[in-house]
Amino acid sequence: MRRLIYTLLLILLLPFVLIRLWWRGKSNPAYRLRISERLGDFKLKPGNRRLWVHAVSVGEVNAAVPLVRKIMQAWPEYEIVLTTMTPTGADQVKKQFANTVVHRYVPYDIPWLTGRALDQCLPDALIIIETEIWPNWIHSADKRNIPVIYMSLRLSDKSFSGYRKIRGLVAPALAKVRMIAAQTETDARRIVELGADPQIVNVTGNIKYDAELADGVLQAGEALRGKIGESRLVWIAASTHDNEDEQVLQAHARVLSSFPESLLIIVPRHPERFDRVFNLCAQQFRSRRRTQGDHDLSLIQVYVGDTMGELLNLYAASDICFVGGSLVAHGGQNVLEPMLIGRPVIVGPHMFNFSRITAQGLEHNALMQVSSADQLAQKIIELTNNQTLRKQLVENARILLQSNKGALNGSIKLLQNYI
Repeated sequence: MRRLIYTLLLILLLPFVLIRLWWRGKSNPAYRLRISERLGDFKLKPGNRRLWVHAVSVGEVNAAVPLVRKIMQAWPEYEIVLTTMTPTGADQVKKQFANTVVHRYVPYDIPWLTGRALDQCLPDALIIIETEIWPNWIHSADKRNIPVIYMSLRLSDKSFSGYRKIRGLVAPALAKVRMIAAQTETDARRIVELGADPQIVNVTGNIKYDAELADGVLQAGEALRGKIGESRLVWIAASTHDNEDEQVLQAHARVLSSFPESLLIIVPRHPERFDRVFNLCAQQFRSRRRTQGDHDLSLIQVYVGDTMGELLNLYAASDICFVGGSLVAHGGQNVLEPMLIGRPVIVGPHMFNFSRITAQGLEHNALMQVSSADQLAQKIIELTNNQTLRKQLVENARILLQSNKGALNGSIKLLQNYI
C-alpha cells in the first residue's frame, strides 16, 4: 500500500518534474536533452551481456571509476551501462570512459519506466554506488530476477534520518537486495536498521581510497602553472556553492594583502552558475574565465574554472586546495582528490556528507578545517609561510590514503558471486 501511494505521488509529480527539467535547461541546455531516457527508453539492442551501474552525479561517478575499470578488466565480455541523474555526471562519464561504456540517464522511479529500462537493458546485475534507495526500481529488478547490489554504500546522518522516516517504504525494497558492501560498520548497522538482511551486509571500506590519477593530470597542471607563474601563490576554491563564493573572495582579498601577486582559482560546482560567479569576481578583481584561454595570466588575480572535467588539472596547478560546499551547509565535497594529487587541503565546518573521511583527516593531521572566511585566509597565509607544515600535511594525507586502500579488491571478490 505504501509503495502504491508513493507511485501515485510520483505520477502526479512527473509533469512538474519535466517542467523543472525544461526550466533548468534555460541555463544548462543539457537538461533538455535525452529526456526519453529518463522515461525508460534506453534504445539498447538485445543480445549483449550487460551490467548496469548507477552513480547519481559527479561524486558518485568518480567513486565508481576504479570499480568500473576493475569490472571491465575482470569481465571484458560485459557491456557496462552507466547511468547518472545529472548532466554534470554524464560529462564526467564521458571524460573518464569516452565510448568504452554506455551512458544513459536513470529513469524516474515509476514501475513502467524502470521496467521499460530494465527490459531494454536486461543486465545480469544492477550495481548502485553509495546511496540511492528507489523502491520501484528495486522491485522491478527483483521481479525480473536481476540481482540488486550496493557497492561502497554510505548513509550520512542526513540520509539515514530521511530514510528512517519512510522506513515502511524502503524496508520492503531493501529486503529484495542481494548484496550490500558498506563503507563502515556504522553504514552497515544503519542499512540493517532500515530493513536490509544482516546476512547480506559486508563492510569493505570506501573504494574512493583506491582511486588512481588518470594519465596526464600532473602534466596538465604543470603546463598551466607555467602560464600562471611558478613563483606566485596559487590557491584553489573547488566546487563552490551559492553564498560561498562571496566568502572565498573575501578570503582572497585578505590573502592578497599579504601576497599581492597571489592567484585564486575558483571553480563553481554547477555550470549554470559560471556566468554569475565570473561577474561577481570581475566586480572586485582582475578576472579571467578558463574558456577565455590561458594566455597572459601573470596579472590575473582570479581565474574562474568554467569548464567541466578539468578540476583535477586545476588542483595540480595549485599550491593549496580549499574544498567547497563546506563554508555553507551543503555537506562538502570529496577531499581525497586533492590529497591524491599531493596538495594540502582545507575544508569548512559543514562536511556532513564526508564526515568520516574528514574525521580521519583531522585525526591524522592530514587536512585543516576552518569555520569562516577569515580563518580560511589565515590558514592559506600560514601554509604559504610554513613549507614544513605544508609538507607534513601532504605526507600525512599520503599515509592516510595508503592505509585505507583495499576496498576495491574486496568488492570485486564479493561481485564474483553474482556475475
